[in-house]
Amino acid sequence: MAKKGDQKDVTINGNDYKLQHPGMTWVFKTQDECKNRFGVMMEHDLIKAYLSDVVVVPNKKNMDDFEGGELQELIKECRSFLGGKLL
Repeated sequence: MAKKGDQKDVTINGNDYKLQHPGMTWVFKTQDECKNRFGVMMEHDLIKAYLSDVVVVPNKKNMDDFEGGELQELIKECRSFLGGKLL
């Protein structure tokens, strides 16, 4: 499992991305912050956190910058990189 500062390069639909692990404190804090008052994970908030704090290259910080299933595949890579079932 990756740890804070580790990086991973991924290619999705011919586009290159660099992921950087923000640390386990970030993982658990973000997991808590992205739930609504009923404990349900708010995917929109979680994806925004991934794009802001995990995907470091390129600087696509808006969900609307992605085409097709590219965003879904990138989020799948982020989840795997951060520890699989944690988020």
